[in-house]
Parts: sequence; structure tokens; C-alpha cells
Amino acid sequence: PEVDLQLVEGDRFRMVEGISSRAIDIAVLHGAPDDKLGEPLLLWHERLHVLLAQGHPLSGCSEVHWSDLEEEMLLVGAQSVGAEAVKLLAGRMGRHGRRPVTRSHSISRETVLSMVGMGLGLTLMIESALGSLPQGVVAIPLAGGDQALVPLTAYRDPSNDNPPLRRFWSFLKRGYVDPPRVAAAWDTDRRALAKARSEAMNRASIGATSLAGSVGVPVSRASTSA
Repeated sequence: PEVDLQLVEGDRFRMVEGISSRAIDIAVLHGAPDDKLGEPLLLWHERLHVLLAQGHPLSGCSEVHWSDLEEEMLLVGAQSVGAEAVKLLAGRMGRHGRRPVTRSHSISRETVLSMVGMGLGLTLMIESALGSLPQGVVAIPLAGGDQALVPLTAYRDPSNDNPPLRRFWSFLKRGYVDPPRVAAAWDTDRRALAKARSEAMNRASIGATSLAGSVGVPVSRASTSA
């Protein structure tokens, strides 16, 4: 039968609740696989980028290092990758007994970027979330090899026996780029990674989407947006 895709965006809590209630069949979240959230499937890794105002002292750098962020205000939006990035930064700073300076807001990506453009702080995003940036905001890759990569993980409720969901989940297991290959591509050839991820997206169009089936039980696949 034909299966329609429905897009759902929301914060991490909404996505996890949606999986539990079966309002959402598949959620794609930032972060390493966590069995407590459902049945996990690691999809790929993406490099973090630092977004800052054009006049910021770091705006002319080709890369930004973790140590450059220790004195900066980091803005975290409701649906952004910022929370996972802050955990990474906190782990590095914790070795020296320090904590990152952050401000969390229940605001959209666009509002976060507006605040960045006004010089109110920096934010962190993965490459696929960059899109079109507002005037006066620049994105700079975060240095650090694998330590600057954020995993994206799909989740489902293993007891959800919807037929289209089962087939789609099996497809994800077969059809996606092997995560170690994706991570390695960042270090060897960024264009090769972009091509590999584009091919994977063409095969399954994963992202902030959901499925709605025509076989009795609706199927939805949802994910956070960065």
C-alpha cells in the first residue's frame, strides 16, 4: 500500500513522548544511542559548527577550537543540537573544574540566529541544520576530529508492530551509510561525505519527517530539527 510522509518537529521531550504514545513511529534525535529512549539505530555523524556574529574576534578563523568557547556565552534553543554540544564542552572543561556558560531559551532556530547576529552569544549547529544564515552571522567548523562529531540516532518503540514501520526500519538498517565511514569521510574528504549523505537521503529521505500509513494504523516518522 502507499504510505504518506508526515513531518513533525519538536523538542527532545516531545519526540520521546511521541514514541511512547505511538503518536510518532520513528524519531531522529541528536546524541549517541540510548536504550532507555526506545530501540536505537545509529544513522550517521555530523560535524559541529560554531555560529557567531560577523564582527566577533573568532569570525575570521578557519576553525574554532573547544578552548576558544570556554569564555563565550552559548545560546541553546528548544530544538537545537546545542544541548548535546554543551555536554561535550562540559566534559572537556570539567577536567579543569570549569563549566560552560550557557543560556537556554524556548525559541526557534531563527530567533537563536537573530540573537547571535545581535552579538548576544554563540550557538552550535550540525552542518545539515545550517541552511541559509541571516546577514551578519557566520558558521565556522569546530576543530577536534571525532570529538567535534555529533551522532544522529533513530528510535522506535520495538512493540509497535505496524507493517509499514517494520519495513521502513529494516530499510534503514540496510540502506544507510555505515556511521564509521561517515565519520572517516569528515577527516579525509568533506565532499565525499556530502555525496554519501546525499545518496542516503535520496534513498530514504530521512530528517524531520513522519509516515502516515493507509493500512489501518497510522504510521508516523518524526524527528527533531536542529
